[in-house]
Amino acid sequence: MEEKSSVTEMGSMDEGYIQRIFCMNDWRSMIRVSKEAKIVEKTPKTIRVKGKEVEGWIVDILNPG
Repeated sequence: MEEKSSVTEMGSMDEGYIQRIFCMNDWRSMIRVSKEAKIVEKTPKTIRVKGKEVEGWIVDILNPG
């Protein structure tokens, strides 16, 4: 998957709607994502949770409408 630095517009599109989630490398946070969904953009991101740094990805997903 290519990493991009462009900004994805959130919300409805003709093909469906864009959803932005944070997930870690194990992809457990994508369990609720539709199997028909497509990854539009994937950006590496480090966040702080309870004082600890967590590495993962901000993922923009196109869900079918």
